[in-house]
This record gives sequence, C-alpha cells and structure tokens, in this order.
Amino acid sequence: MFFWITLKLICTCCKLPDYVTRPAFWPGGGVVCNRNPARVFFCAVLVFFFIVGDCAQSDPENPRKSHLIKFNQAQVLFNQQSVPDGQHRVKRKRILREERLKYPLVRADETLLTIQSTSGEEVILNQEAMVADHIIVKLHEDVSEEALATISQKYNTSILRKLHTPRLYLIAFEQYLEPEAIEETVSNYESETAYISSAGPDYIWSVALFPNDPNFAPQWALHNTGQLGGTPDADIDAPEAWDITTGNPSIAVAIIDSGIDYTHPDLAANMWTNPGETPGNHRDDDHNGYNDDVYGWNFVNDNNDPMDEHGHGTHCAGIVGSVGNNAIGGAGVNWQVSLVALRFLDANGSGYDSDAIEAINYATNNGIKITSNSWGGFPYSTQLEIAISVANQAGVLFIAAAGNDASDNDITPFYPASFDLDNIIAVANTTDDDELNWSSNYGLTSVDLAATGTGIRSTAPGGEYIYGSGTSAAAPHVAGAAALLWGYETGLTHLQVKTRILERADHRPGLLGFVPEARRLNAFNMLNPAWTPPAPHVIVDSVTLTDVGGDGNGYLEIGETVEILPLLVNENFPDAENVNVDISCSSPNVMIMLPDTVSAGTLGAFASVEPSPPFRFYLDSGLSRNELVEYTLTVTYAPSYSESFTFSFVVSPGDVYEPDNMPPAYDTITVGEIQDRTIHAIGDPDWVAFTLPRSTEVKIETDGPGSDDTVLSLYGPDSSTTLLATDDNSGTGNFSLIARNSSAALPSGTYYIKINENGDNQTIADYTLSLSRFNNPVAVPEVTPAANFTPLTAAFSSASSYDPDGDAITGWEWMLGTETISTSATFLHDFFNPGIYQLTHRVKNTYGVWSAPEYLELTAWIPGDVDKDWKVDFEDFTLLRIAYSSTPSSPNWNPECDFDNSGKVDWDDFIVLKTYYGHSLPE
Repeated sequence: MFFWITLKLICTCCKLPDYVTRPAFWPGGGVVCNRNPARVFFCAVLVFFFIVGDCAQSDPENPRKSHLIKFNQAQVLFNQQSVPDGQHRVKRKRILREERLKYPLVRADETLLTIQSTSGEEVILNQEAMVADHIIVKLHEDVSEEALATISQKYNTSILRKLHTPRLYLIAFEQYLEPEAIEETVSNYESETAYISSAGPDYIWSVALFPNDPNFAPQWALHNTGQLGGTPDADIDAPEAWDITTGNPSIAVAIIDSGIDYTHPDLAANMWTNPGETPGNHRDDDHNGYNDDVYGWNFVNDNNDPMDEHGHGTHCAGIVGSVGNNAIGGAGVNWQVSLVALRFLDANGSGYDSDAIEAINYATNNGIKITSNSWGGFPYSTQLEIAISVANQAGVLFIAAAGNDASDNDITPFYPASFDLDNIIAVANTTDDDELNWSSNYGLTSVDLAATGTGIRSTAPGGEYIYGSGTSAAAPHVAGAAALLWGYETGLTHLQVKTRILERADHRPGLLGFVPEARRLNAFNMLNPAWTPPAPHVIVDSVTLTDVGGDGNGYLEIGETVEILPLLVNENFPDAENVNVDISCSSPNVMIMLPDTVSAGTLGAFASVEPSPPFRFYLDSGLSRNELVEYTLTVTYAPSYSESFTFSFVVSPGDVYEPDNMPPAYDTITVGEIQDRTIHAIGDPDWVAFTLPRSTEVKIETDGPGSDDTVLSLYGPDSSTTLLATDDNSGTGNFSLIARNSSAALPSGTYYIKINENGDNQTIADYTLSLSRFNNPVAVPEVTPAANFTPLTAAFSSASSYDPDGDAITGWEWMLGTETISTSATFLHDFFNPGIYQLTHRVKNTYGVWSAPEYLELTAWIPGDVDKDWKVDFEDFTLLRIAYSSTPSSPNWNPECDFDNSGKVDWDDFIVLKTYYGHSLPE
C-alpha cells in the first residue's frame, strides 16, 4: 500500500507543463517535451529512485543523475527558495563553494520538487549554473584596458584576467554577490554602451552523455549489413568512400570536449602536433599565447596537457579518426587525420562558457578548419555565438550535437547547435534502422541533418573501447566526413564542404518531419564524382480489383464491370510533381471505361496515394472462361519520367451450370484414396467431400468412358458456397483439377467436389475418382526461444518437414522479410531489437520442387517487460520491486526480473528497466 500511495503522489507531481527547462549543462540539455513518452519516462525515473533506496551513489548510467552537477559536498553560502506551487515545485537560488571546480564559487538556479527519494536525494527538474564571483565582458574596438579598469572601479569590481580572445575579459567581484547583485552588475556593465560590447555570466556547460543502448555490434554505422537486426545499408557508406580516400593527415579536426587520451594505441598516430612548437622548452615558440601546446590545450587547468579524464572526448575522437588498417580496435571515419585535443570539460563532464570560447578561438587562431562539438545546453550566450561567428569568418566549420532531449530545437533552442550561423552543422542521431533515435533532438529549420549515432563503439581512455549513443556520437561522424572530403578536395571552402555534405546526404523516410529533406549523412556521396541528384521514383505498388457491376461475389466474371484501383508509391526523394496514370489493355474483349487517365497531383517523398477515380473495365462476352487478361498502367511525372507496370487477372468461369449451393448429400474421400463411382444424368450431380490437410496441394482426377461434356468443379472450404475452380471436359472422360489457388496452396479445411454431366441426357458409366497430393514436400517449422531477454535467441528446426511421396528433403530456406537468414535444416538466430517478427520457411525435395511457404510469427520481448504485456510500464516496476534483492532460492524470486542473468535481482536490473521504460512493441 505504501508503494502505491507513493506512486500516486509522484504521478501527481509529474503533471508538468508541456515543456520543462533544463540546465545549461544538462547533457543534451535545453528543453525536453513532457508529452509521452518523455513525461512517462521522467515519472518512472522518480519512482525508480523512490522505491530502490540507495540512490545517492554515483551512477554514470543514470541520465538524470549524470546530467546534473551535484553539489552535495559544497558549502552553501546563500540560499533563497520560493514557496511550493500547485505542482509541488520550488524555485531555488544558491551561492555555493565547490572546491573541486576551477572557479569554486558557483551560482546555481534550480527548480526542484519538494518530494525526495527515500535516500533524501533532491529531485531537481532543471538547473542553470554559472560562476558566482566573475562575469565575462567584451570591449568595443579601440577601448583601452585602462578604461575598463576605471569602469570596474566604479562598480567595485576588478579585472581578473584578460582572455586570449581579443577584448574579452573576466571581471571579478570583491566577494561573491547574491543573485540579484550579480544581475545588477551585469546590467551596470551593459549600460556602459560607449565602452562595453556585451556582458554576461560565465556559464558552466556539460557533456551530452550517452544513453545506455546495449547489444549493438561494432562499426555498423560505417557498414551496416543488418548484423544487428537493423536495416542493411542504414550507414554512411564508409567502405565505398574509402575506395576513394581514407583521409589526409594535413587536415586537422579539433575535438572541443573533455580532452583526448593521446596515448591510446588507436589514436596516437593520428594526434595533431603543433608544427610551430618545440616540446618541453617551456616557451611559446609560435607566439600564439600558449607554452608547449603540442597536442592542443587544457583550458580546465590552464596547462598544455589535454589528457582526457572523463572519456567523452576520447570516444568522439575515435569516431572521427581511429587509425584504420592497423589491426587494432576499429576504424574511424578517417584512417588518417590530425586530431587536436582542446579540453574545456572537466573530469565530471562540466565546463565553462569562457573556456569553451577560448577553445573555439584557439582552433580559429591556429588555422584548424573543423571543430567537433558534442556538448551544449539551454542558455543563450552572446560571447559563445560571437566566437563561433569569428570562426565562420575565418573559414572554420563548426559541427555541433543537436542534443538528446527528444525535443524540437525549432521551439526550444539547444546551443551552440541552434545559433543561426552559416558555419554550424547541427546533427541529430539515427539508429541502425535509419530511424530517429527516440532521445534525439530534431528540428526542420534548426537541425541540418542526422547521422549514425546509436550504439557506437569507439575509443576510451586507457587503451579501452566503449559503446555510446546520442547526438554526441552522431556529430563526430559528420566532422569525420567533413575531414575526409576536405582532405580529398583541399580547394573547397568551409561553406562548400557544408553544402556538399547536406546536398549529397541520403534521404530516409524515418526522418521525415524531423530534419530538412529527411537527410542522413552519406560519406561516399560527398566524394563520388559520378553522383547525381536524387530523383523521385513512382511505382505502382499494388492493384485492387473489385467486381462492381455484377453479382458482387468477388470473382471477375464475363459480363461484369471490374474496378481497378492502383496504389502509387514515391520510393525516393524529392516530391514527384504532375503524376498521371494511364491504363491500356490489348484484349479486344475488354472495354476500358472512361477515364483512361487519372491525375494524382504531387506525390511527396516516400508517400503513397490511391488516385481517384478508379479505372474500370467491362468484360465482354467474347472472353473465354479462365482466360488470362493482361493490362498496363503507365505512370508519368515531371519533368519527363515514365514507367510502365503490367498486371493480369484470370476471368472466372463462374458457376454457369447451376447456382452456387451446398450439396444436399455427399460422400467422402480422403487424400490418397481412389474410388470407383457412377454419375447419373444431367441435373443429378455427384458430390464428394474431402479434408485438405495443412499446407497440401491436391490433384483431383477422374478416369472413365465419359461423355462429350463432363464438368469437374471444386467448392469450399467448410460451409463456403464459393466456387474455386472448374474444369470443363469437352469430349473426353479423362480430366484433372489441381486444388490450389494461383501459386499458393489452399488453406486446410473441408472442400466439395461436384462431378456433373452437362449438355445432354446421357449417363456416365462407371468412372474412377482419385485424390493425390501434388508433388510438393510439406514443411512444418519448429522454433524454441532460448531466452526472453534482448537479444532473443531462437532455435529453429525443420525436423518435422516431410514429403508426401517419401522423397528426401534436400534444401531449406528461412527468410526474415526479404532477407535469407539460413539455408540449413537447424540453426540459431538472434533478434536484437524487440518486436514481432514474421518468418517464412520452405523446403525442397529430391526433384527440386519447393514446398509452399510456411509462416511463423515470433515475438522478441523488450527488456524490462516482466509481465509480458508488450509494454514496459509501472506494473513491471512493481514486479521488479517485489523481486528486488532475491536469488533463485528466495520466495519472491522472479527470473523474468533478472534481466542481465546475473542470478540476482539487483540495481543493474533497475537500470535496464529504467532504460526501456515507456517502450512498447508495435501494434
């Protein structure tokens, strides 16, 4: 009961507004949409903390805990808090002293819930942090430092330091100020318009951390064969690009991040070394303001050692340029490149506005033309925008992560990606199915394109490798592609490189409505001299035929009108304009009724339409029963595209002898049986029923002296009165009928055969009726799932397949969609993504005849779906809470809760459940 009361209270507190602001340093920060699933996910996290208890420990896999700077050990110097509102929220402003930071005095503006977890941990909804004892000020041109000193004295402040960026200063307070006093000081400096260009806080930024997405195989982003259950070719076509170039070491890419492990075996050979600097002489040889900046610079500690103490920067660097073809680890987008380590994020993944500005300006001033920026957040920073603008003027391409809040950046900007500057490429994150990752930010105007960024294996400090996901992993793919292109075509400008990347991206239907033109990075297209712009491709995907001018029994019979409704699909990008469909038929006995041309207007990229009105045929009496009629649909669209598609149907004979009805009486016969029978005069047909076994095709034959017109008809199955097929024997008593519908076997059930004399009063003497299986083997696949955790491992067996004639089975085919996954009788297969899978199986006998396909449906469950209701919800949290801390010998043990198969339901299982909370299988 306590749990449910708690759950109800927390759900009430989660009735947040549509958008909740998050701190500048929230990884992927900015704003997150609180409509489902984001609101549900957030509430789940609250419950997760509340019920487990020991939540105060550091947990890098917990996004909420990792995204916020925690000040648990900080000394509180000032604390101002509002009263709770109707949603249990309070606004709090604090001044803190945190000795672990470069600038220990911090101002934290936060919104938090008054409810706490059982561990006493605060539930913080959003947070903005900035330095509390200085601000950033920029002077106008020709304003001296002496003038700034005079202004500073006027406001009881002083010049703390002059940054390397021209006219940019840190202005210190005599002591820390309360929030209102800080804001007043900023306003005072902004009022000195004759001297001051801009003034603002020194914000604290944070890395865009990776969501935990397990079970992705290495390197799919470079070359995707569907090895993880994803879509083949949902990648950047790196091998095709490498056929043209593998990179150029003269191209430098600055990783503005948490540094780089420049000793990593897969990175060391690709590290940039400052050509103007002599290592170890403690001098600024190239006069750029930095002593011994060999690999770059550490703006966190203001020294020349940019070694990564967090891991984020090293992961990004590996995506851009892990050494290729060296028999170590994996390959980067570039096998050869120069990686510049510019560290402004500390060991906790946090960094200052001023240090980010310094890092950007370092890259600009040192002639580095590409920067990779997998960080960002909510607040707008004038000085940061100015630094990127200056880089633009210097020809620097600024690649930025779009953020990981499932948020629309068009509505709520995420900086720096959302600055309106020509040199920025803002990057969203895609999965191996070419879909937008659920956590990725997006925007039809503020995000430029998407790139592979889910489950990316790359380098980590200490010579290690890790998996990571997010726009943090997507942006370095674009930075790496830019370096690959620029190293191959060195004469391009930075804006030409950007244009090439965007113009030659792939267009994927899964990105429609998220990024402009549904673009996803393609490295090969950028380099391919034979590339041509994509063109629309409209096909007739399928046709629906209906008998609208007849008895309406679903069969296309002589004397009826047939309605033809095509389904048009534009399989490509861009839109197809002025789409028209023409119909034609070569049969003289088929009359095309107007219209013979239908307009579909403009058909959007990847869209489909059934044009109106439908076409119509009249089936004239000159047609023969069972005659094959072919007709052609020709699709045209602007400017001069044209393609024809041919379809056909068979004229149904109908039941021209007597109305469809069930037999008043009938005998039975089994498949494989031969009966001697006698038929009487016309009007007294012989009815025989048989049961069609599963997946079997039956040959129905008669043998006897016969008459000049004997009709064999097949009805069924069961209580149906539908005529399926007829064979009209004209003059001979030997005829046969195969009980199958087109190329597929009929379903199992009870069928009826009618043998009838037609056209005279003669009587058929004795005849023989036989039923035999058509010469196809019969396949009955078996499947045994080996686990319910993703990946679902399933064992497949064709051991029960048999051939009715006793022939040996010599071939097997198992297909998942259109992909053949095995040609063996028995095999194992892993399903990495949750969902419902349709498999097809068939076998071949010694005569090379394939069986009709068998269809099999298999469900791969979502991790965390304890009660197997196809969704991960609070019910699963409840079951996991009950089983928490249990082992197989415990009375409350539930093996479905042991997601990681560790033999214990523990904290790691809560992490899995939290990760997948709100997911559900497709309808």
